[in-house]
Amino acid sequence: MQPKPHGHYTIEWQGDILHVHPRGNFNEYGIINLKETILSKIAGHEKWVLFERPVNKAGIIPEAIHELAKAYNEYQQQGCILVIMEVPSVFGAAIKAEVDKLSNIPLYFSTDPNHLAQIAQDALNHSV
Repeated sequence: MQPKPHGHYTIEWQGDILHVHPRGNFNEYGIINLKETILSKIAGHEKWVLFERPVNKAGIIPEAIHELAKAYNEYQQQGCILVIMEVPSVFGAAIKAEVDKLSNIPLYFSTDPNHLAQIAQDALNHSV
């Protein structure tokens, strides 16, 4: 019996920015489920940005951070040029510290969605 994925989400494209709205506490199986959904939605997007928007409505257990970093690596192989997260700096810094050990994808975080949207658009406009 496979463990149950925890965490749920909605996903929407706005141009070449994929907005993910996670909710609940994600375990590693929830991250794998989300990754598979994202990978199934990226057809036709050669260069794109992942905009994760958990705000204060989602969390991740420590055991799932490794799966998150692996997912970011797979996204990067599929054209993702940047991951941005709408989270407080304490949460973002903790995630970034762990992800940076396993992935080299650029990762930015802030509580200001407008600032993050500008970073995403600049990255799309200036990447090779």
